[in-house]
This record gives sequence, C-alpha cells and structure tokens, in this order.
Amino acid sequence: MAKIIIYDDGEKLSLTRYLSPTKSIEEVAKKIYGEKSYLIIDENALPKETDFVDAWIIENDSVVVSMDRAKKLKKEQLRYERKPLLEAQDILFMQALEISADTTSIITEKIRLRDITKGVDSCTKIDDLKAITL
Repeated sequence: MAKIIIYDDGEKLSLTRYLSPTKSIEEVAKKIYGEKSYLIIDENALPKETDFVDAWIIENDSVVVSMDRAKKLKKEQLRYERKPLLEAQDILFMQALEISADTTSIITEKIRLRDITKGVDSCTKIDDLKAITL
C-alpha cells in the first residue's frame, strides 16, 4: 500500500503520495516540510468519508473528519446554492407587489432559505450534514 505524507497548515491538509524509489519517505517529507510537523501513514488509513475531504485533520496521529470544519464547509455550500434561489424569490416578491398579489408563500420560502444553515449547528454526525439540502 502506498504511503502518504500529511501536513496540516491549520486550514486544510496537504497530502503527498510517496513515489521516490531512491529516497526514504522520511527524507522526502523532511525536504518538503523541513522542521514543520507532518504525519506519514498508509493510504488505506485515510478516512473513507470523501464528501468533506477539506475537513480532514490530524488527530492522535490519525486523519479524521473535523465536525467543526465540516460544518463550516456545509454552511458555505448551502449559502452558495441558496444565493440564486433567494434572488429568484426577490424577483417574484417584487412582481407580486406590483400587482398586489399575495406574497405569503414567497416570504415563507425566503425564510426557509435563510434559515437553512441554522440546522447545521445541531448536527453531530457527517451523515446529518449530508442530509441537509435545499
């Protein structure tokens, strides 16, 4: 199985697959990261969860998914996805106002879209985060 050199810069992990047939993995890691802290693991020890790969962290000499980072990523994803939907609701709202139509359903949808990120904070498992969609 391939060996992986992992470095955590505090924001996300950098993974480098070891391929050098002439240098030891320790030599390669030292050349890349110098005195910075890094981890060398077997590739099969990486988390199977890849939906939140940018939420991976080093913890107790293992790579795990950080729920805090995963929640942050999920909120960013939801905000990105909801932006055009909110813009469309704004247009519908203005059109409804122009003809004095009922705006109740439009307002309800805008509130639902705005509040969608609130559910992220109460998640305790990755599967809970995956279940939150627009």
